[in-house]
Amino acid sequence: DPQIPTSAILRFVLRKLVARARALVRGYPRAFMESNISVINKSGLVVGNGVSIGRGVIIDALSEDGIVLCDSATIDANAVIRGSGGIRRLGKGVYVGQRAAIGSSNFIHGGGGVEIGADVLLGPNVQIFSENHLINRRDTPIIEQGETPGKVRIGAGAWIGAGSIILAGVE
Repeated sequence: DPQIPTSAILRFVLRKLVARARALVRGYPRAFMESNISVINKSGLVVGNGVSIGRGVIIDALSEDGIVLCDSATIDANAVIRGSGGIRRLGKGVYVGQRAAIGSSNFIHGGGGVEIGADVLLGPNVQIFSENHLINRRDTPIIEQGETPGKVRIGAGAWIGAGSIILAGVE
């Protein structure tokens, strides 16, 4: 856009160079990583070319299939992506397709598996839960009854608006 001042473009380029250097130090030479990112269980994380991860993002890749971020996917500031809900049962994981955009402050829970297609847009504050708590017994606390997984699939090109909540089993 010709209305953008040169100084703003230079600040953007400098920020991207610093983000590339951060990613290189973390072992992801073709990605961009802003400050204050937490990666837990790094061995389960696959990061494609040109992936951009915003400040304050938390990724916990502990899961059967890990967390896969395909080429040019973006994760905006303060998003949380978890491959599993806990350590009682290993979750399936999360797959984010090419050029998909995870909005700021999104929460994605891959316990039952989450598949986000290419070119998907998730607005800010979207929550995706791929498992539900069992509630079969009144004499046992819900926390002790376990969970039932349900894969979530969001097809290519979908737009999920701000504040949406997607529950287990939704396609």
